[in-house]
Amino acid sequence: LFAARRPEVIATGRWTFGGGGLPVGAMELDRRADGRMTGLAQIDAYQAGGARLALDSVRFSSAPGTAMRFSTSATLSGPLAGGRVEGLRVPIAGALAATGGMAFNGGCHRVTANKVDVGPAGVRGAVRLPGLKLRGTSGASPFALDSGPGEIDLARWRWSLANADVRIGAGDSVTHFAAGRLSGAAGGLGMAGTLADAQGKIGAVPLDMSEIAGNWRWADGALTLDGGLVLTDAAADKRFAPLISRDAHLRFADGVIDARAGFDERESGRKILDTVIRHRFADSSGAADLIVKELRFDDNIQPEQLTTLAQGVVANVQGSVVGDGRIEWNADGVTSRGTFATANTDLAAAFGPVTGLTSTLTFDDLLGLHSAPGQTVALKEVNPGIPVVDGKIDYQLLGGNRVRIEGGRWPFAGGELLLHPATLDFSATQPRRLMFDVVGVDAAVFLQQFGFENINATGKFDGTLPVEFDGLGGRVVNGRIDARDGGGTLAYVGELSNHNLGTMANFAFGALRSLKYDDLTIVLNGNLDGEMVTEIRFGGIGQGIGAKRNFLVDQVAKIPLIFNIRVEGPFRGLIFSAKSFYDPSVLVEQNLSQLLQAQRDAEAAAAAKAAPVQPPASEPVQ
Repeated sequence: LFAARRPEVIATGRWTFGGGGLPVGAMELDRRADGRMTGLAQIDAYQAGGARLALDSVRFSSAPGTAMRFSTSATLSGPLAGGRVEGLRVPIAGALAATGGMAFNGGCHRVTANKVDVGPAGVRGAVRLPGLKLRGTSGASPFALDSGPGEIDLARWRWSLANADVRIGAGDSVTHFAAGRLSGAAGGLGMAGTLADAQGKIGAVPLDMSEIAGNWRWADGALTLDGGLVLTDAAADKRFAPLISRDAHLRFADGVIDARAGFDERESGRKILDTVIRHRFADSSGAADLIVKELRFDDNIQPEQLTTLAQGVVANVQGSVVGDGRIEWNADGVTSRGTFATANTDLAAAFGPVTGLTSTLTFDDLLGLHSAPGQTVALKEVNPGIPVVDGKIDYQLLGGNRVRIEGGRWPFAGGELLLHPATLDFSATQPRRLMFDVVGVDAAVFLQQFGFENINATGKFDGTLPVEFDGLGGRVVNGRIDARDGGGTLAYVGELSNHNLGTMANFAFGALRSLKYDDLTIVLNGNLDGEMVTEIRFGGIGQGIGAKRNFLVDQVAKIPLIFNIRVEGPFRGLIFSAKSFYDPSVLVEQNLSQLLQAQRDAEAAAAAKAAPVQPPASEPVQ
């Protein structure tokens, strides 16, 4: 019975081993009645020929019918690949089968080293990686590297990675960099290589970088990048078009990124601005300075090529902009500011051409395109149909493509043209509305400004001009101008160009030598650059001093008369047309070149018609 029964062994205790040149060790073993076994082994460090291998406590366990599992960590120092490694620490875990085979655990493991100095001497072969996944810290910031396939050439110590993705930091302030291909090689001063098809974003900087390509270098604890990139707005609604840089430089050292680059408009190559960026990973703070030394607009580049915000607002800009801005960020968020100026700039706006625009614009939120109140723009001339000179507008940018007009003032024909406060939304499709007041316009000065040398007038006028603007231009809606109390006079003082007009015509022009009115109203409706309907109402008509008088005129003057006149025509052509009636040189000056060309065309056609069909030299001899 005893022989038929397998004895059960229960062994516990502490075992020591050593000798034969091996390190001394001790092992505690506990084998239980149910067949389970646990143990803990401690082994002294093993040293030979300048190399040292130390194992942490080795824990092992087994159960009936299973392999023995073990786990420990090894720390290695010594020669490696023509160089030396110090403090290379590798976790080791696996299982030892009863047959003697050994298997190590798979998955990710954290490997660290105090120092690795590797040279290519004597090393052959290559290592191919299906992928790479590294986690660690850069200073106090989390660091992560993921990549697709990679390869290490051990003979030349060259390596390459595909689809590398690097993240430093956490949360909204993470710095992200991804490269389609990243390659490098060891050199005497460190390591260097190239990158291509890369993109990235630095911390909370609201700017995206793409199409990055160039060279990188790691030396003396600093990583530098040099190359080209495309800069785009990180906002969902893009505030500016992509800009290209060919001289970008980035340096990462001691937990700080410093970057600088100059950026051009992509199509024209025109220099737009320079940038200087610094980002600190320790507190996720930093700043970006934007410097515009001189951005000149001309036939080769216009504002709409830089931002869609300019479309439908300005065009044909001729002038330059200078200024600088600053973007700052930290754990509390992002702030920005800037100041930009232009002088003597000409442009076309929805309300007409503008010349001599001068302004300094201070932003309290540069990214949001929001300014402080009380901004001022001076305008040498605005011409919505009637030239208005030496004006000034006070305004504020509200962001969201909106402008608050705080007021405007122009001297105008001996009086003033005043602009009411209003808010203009350039992102909306509905018309924008402005209200102008005409105050104390002097009729004589008005006519003199427009060259009506043969007409004299007296009287002052006041009124309002409501104007609507949209993508198709501007129009006056129920504008009204009234003469002040007391009325005034109108008089034709020019010479008649034809003295053979007849008795009645000469009599009429004689009566117009002086025309007096008590009240006058002008109502305007129509497009500033198109058809304008003008209604003119005269009341209290009589003859003034100097008019030719006779019995008929004296009797008519006793009758209270009201004249209602309706004029339809292109607004900008009305004054030209009126002046051309008594000054034909205006028509000649405008149309002389076309007339001369028409004459040359007619002479050429006549000469061609008179020429023989067959030249005499080609006719047969009789």
